[in-house]
Amino acid sequence: MAFGDLATNQGVSFTNAQTGGFTLKPGQLSVTSDEQMTKLDATTKYYLDTSNIYLSPKPNNQVVVKRDLTNTTTTTTTATPVGDFIINPAYGINITGLSVNFSQSLPTFSFPANATSTQTQPMVDDYISSTVFTVTLSGTREFGTDKTITLYVNSVPMDCQVISADGAQTKTLTVPPHPAPFIYITDTVAIRIDNSTTC
Repeated sequence: MAFGDLATNQGVSFTNAQTGGFTLKPGQLSVTSDEQMTKLDATTKYYLDTSNIYLSPKPNNQVVVKRDLTNTTTTTTTATPVGDFIINPAYGINITGLSVNFSQSLPTFSFPANATSTQTQPMVDDYISSTVFTVTLSGTREFGTDKTITLYVNSVPMDCQVISADGAQTKTLTVPPHPAPFIYITDTVAIRIDNSTTC
């Protein structure tokens, strides 16, 4: 059955979605199957409007229905746009390492990243499904006052931790699970040391 023939509350199969006019993400292939798609299946495979009022609150493992799936309003081009991953040590705090809780590829940074050098690298994988970033730090806080380390995605703060001591330490930053625990290749991610005493 074609996507257009489905009722608004009817589940969408992989085959149905092929006729919906949705744009495949890079590296994704059309799949012919009567298996119903979950939110994770659909948002991984197609560029969709994830702010859709029906789609956004759904858990990733829930089956999607026709009204959940709407195209994004962005124009796609033949070249895949790539976002940046930025680390910005500052205020006497150096970033000495960065890891994620899954095995996706992170950009390659030069560590230690000293408090005077911002590094910007292009995103590597199509997405990072990790929700936890572990950052190792060293250094002496400027003026001996607390600082914060903050994780931003597309300039929106996702999580931060107070740095209340000098020396070697580890901080964990988490991406909230909603609307999606994914960071895509087109997103801009930044881990910054901020001159703030609170999150």
